[in-house]
Order: sequence, then C-alpha cells, then structure tokens
Amino acid sequence: MAEVKIPNNLLDLERVRLLEWYKHRDTMLITWLKLIMKSRRIKNRRFIWRVADTVKLTDEVLSHLLRVDNEVCLTVFNTLQELGFVERKPTYIEVFRIWENEQRNRSTPEYKHWRESVFKRDNYTCQSCNARGVELNAHHVIRWADSKKERFNIHNGITLCRPCHIQTHRRSD
Repeated sequence: MAEVKIPNNLLDLERVRLLEWYKHRDTMLITWLKLIMKSRRIKNRRFIWRVADTVKLTDEVLSHLLRVDNEVCLTVFNTLQELGFVERKPTYIEVFRIWENEQRNRSTPEYKHWRESVFKRDNYTCQSCNARGVELNAHHVIRWADSKKERFNIHNGITLCRPCHIQTHRRSD
C-alpha cells in the first residue's frame, strides 16, 4: 500500500475546521482518516474504499468495520457526506483527500448550492448571448484560484452557455 502523506496543517483547512461545530467531531475526523488510510486510488484520481465487490455497505456493516456505534456511525457518515469528505455508494465509499489540491470539487454541497443560485438568479439564461435551454456553466468572475473568499459568493458568478464560457476563457488567457 502506498504511503499517505497527510499535511501538518490538516486541522487548519477550512472544511476540516467546520467539524468543530458537530457533536461527534472527533469520531468524524478519525473515521475520515481511517477511510483515507484504507482507500485505494482508481481512475481519475479518485480514492475508494471497498470491502469486497459483493458486500453491501449497510449501516451495520460500516459500524462493525469501523468500530463505531451504529447510531453514531449513521450521524457521522451523513455529516461527512454533507460536508463533501466522502460519498457513500451501495458497495463502496469514495473518500476525498481535500488537501491534495485547491481545485474545485463540483460534488460539494457548497459548490452545488452556489452554482444553482447563480443559475436561478440569472433565470437559467446565458448572460452573454441570452440563450436558454442549452448546457449552462456557472462562471467565476474573479477566478477560483485568485480568491478563496469569493468562491461561493453568488455575486462572483455569472451564467454562461458552453460556447460563451469557452470564449470567455479564451479572451482572459
């Protein structure tokens, strides 16, 4: 198994600090770290933890394997999934190593909420060409990499159709 390098500043990361507000914060952090240690890299830089192809990951199975009380296990996994640390599937768990890069994780609740809010505000219409009923993108006006503070600010987003979004990036490069 490959060595896992966990950064020294792990507890300082914004999303990890969110755990401080939850009742079972220590159990959540330990469970997430256990899953990181047990997960394997698959295609597209994803990490999953699978017990066996035929084993369904019920609450009881997870509780037993991770040595966590059944009721606590359910609370822990629901919260970890809400915060974008893991995504639970019927036979495996995708584990996110949130420190590996600062790229957008489009599966986080914050990102999904921001994107949907931008689309609603703009009435699901491209703000460049007024196209409707086409594939839309939520574009960050201040680039994602340039401002952590503005990443999920609805006023930093604009709805663009795919062609206009590509054109916008060509102009800015």
